[in-house]
Amino acid sequence: MSNIEDIKSKRASIHSKYFFAAVLLVLTLGRTWGLLDEYLAGRFLLISLLSLAAMIFVVRQKQYTFQLMDLVFLCYFAISAASLSWSILPSAGLYSVLSIGLSYVFYVLFMWILPELPPHFKQKTILGTSVLVVGILTFQLVQTGIKSGISNNQIYEITGWSGHKNLASSFLFLLFGFNIYYFISAKRSASILIVLILQVTMIFLLQSRAVFLAMVVLLGGLFCYIFFKKEKVLSSLYYRIIYMVAGSILTATIFFSLLGGTSADIKKLSPFNYMESSSGAERRFVWYKTRELIKDKWITGYGAGSWKLVFPSKSIEGSYRLQSQNIMFTRAHNDFLEIWAETGILGILNYIGLFLIVLLHLYHSFKSEESQRRILTLVLMLLLGGYIIIAFFDFPKERVEHTVLLSLLFAMATKNQVTPLQQYSYLSKGKKFKLFYGLMIFILIANSLFSFYQIQGEYHTRKALEAQLVNKWKVVQQACKYAYSPFYQITPFATSVKWVEGTAAYNLGKYEEAEKLFALGCAHTPYHFNCLNDYASCKVQLKKYQEAIDIYKKSLYINPRFEDALFNISFAYAQLKEYDQALIWVRKTKTLPEKKETFIQEIEKLRLNH
Repeated sequence: MSNIEDIKSKRASIHSKYFFAAVLLVLTLGRTWGLLDEYLAGRFLLISLLSLAAMIFVVRQKQYTFQLMDLVFLCYFAISAASLSWSILPSAGLYSVLSIGLSYVFYVLFMWILPELPPHFKQKTILGTSVLVVGILTFQLVQTGIKSGISNNQIYEITGWSGHKNLASSFLFLLFGFNIYYFISAKRSASILIVLILQVTMIFLLQSRAVFLAMVVLLGGLFCYIFFKKEKVLSSLYYRIIYMVAGSILTATIFFSLLGGTSADIKKLSPFNYMESSSGAERRFVWYKTRELIKDKWITGYGAGSWKLVFPSKSIEGSYRLQSQNIMFTRAHNDFLEIWAETGILGILNYIGLFLIVLLHLYHSFKSEESQRRILTLVLMLLLGGYIIIAFFDFPKERVEHTVLLSLLFAMATKNQVTPLQQYSYLSKGKKFKLFYGLMIFILIANSLFSFYQIQGEYHTRKALEAQLVNKWKVVQQACKYAYSPFYQITPFATSVKWVEGTAAYNLGKYEEAEKLFALGCAHTPYHFNCLNDYASCKVQLKKYQEAIDIYKKSLYINPRFEDALFNISFAYAQLKEYDQALIWVRKTKTLPEKKETFIQEIEKLRLNH
């Protein structure tokens, strides 16, 4: 009997290894070509299916010990799910809610499988993942450097397979933290040190200030601890950190010089210059508007996934890119503010609670463990601190690769740690465990179904947008109908699918049909000034001038510099023979003087002929 159990245990260990390696591979290389966001929906689907397979074929446990961490995690999930009931568009928040569920499932899975994975295997797997990420980024870096250099905005062409350089950089930072952990606890070879140097080099070159600050906190905290402790067991690590930082600076300087970097780019890395930079000013603008949203609904929030829909309601006046370049912010670039705005005070308290519980676990472990283990606890503590810094300036919670690695960090921090928090635990087995197991299966099935609709929707929306560029309006209409579903009503760019379909109907001269589609589009995205403008223009075609004027005014409240709406509202007033109002509105335009002068002349002619 013992031999059979031993065989089963070895088989489970092998399956756990396959699962762990497959997850990291998908997080690194998962990509679905042909979608609007090639790195999100497809990766989310693959990770959900992998987790579902693990729950069925890998997990052997028949019980689970609930801790305070589980309670707060599930409360956060439940509050986010409940908030969909009062959100403007529930489908817009499904990803946010389901990603929380997926994070919790991974937390539980890691709690189960981590003991079955040898440290050297975890080290090799995470190291291999890091090599892949660095390899992809290096290829893009050299390619961009040769073509246009990496100075100024050219650096944004380097995205890794994460969709944005900052997301690629923060993903690399999390991998770096785990590599440091296993570098200390397991093997310390020269080849591993080289990979660490390349990771730090790449983080320097990507010029993400939030990640750079997180890196300074991680390495600075480690260096200070080792320096002041002055223990023999840590002395070799002290010099390795010095070699790593020195090697990274040297390598980054060589790459930077060869690929067209400038001293101005180096100055950008200083956190002290951040708030005065253009991106810093833009973030301050977005944070201010988000705080205004929170003031209105600080208790309940606007509902999961609603920030991108309601953000323009406070007017985007004051942000040049938002007003004049049709840039749409879909994230607050601060996870904490965004969660508060969407899920209210209970949501943000539970989210912060997750970090506080983990930090308490790590603090108690740090106090109670022997010196050699203490530094490992410190690495996890500093890595978590780095994640919090990044979350304050970016949006790591929206990317599955970040949430899965955060769940891994949570599990490593709380697994087998003897702390006072363990008194708040409960052993679930029998029917209660089956109910818990069923909940996780349900979450993963829901994730998979949602991802399927998201992939289908994005694929057909992309086809519609491509057809729109060449004025194939019937193709646009048909593609939008294929894209739309109750689970996919807006694109990743926070625009309504029905708005795109309405544009096609409008250009085909089907104004009554377009009016209905635009109305639905405005219901989905009530503060999208372009959608409102097109809806009002459709009203003008139907000679509903006063209704059109009211909608134009709403669009212009959101974006007072929107000149299309200024010309359009002037035209509508002229049709109502309110020429003074028509002149007032057209004179507010600034960028098209010839068109403005023509409008004024035509209005004056109409006034004379009236």
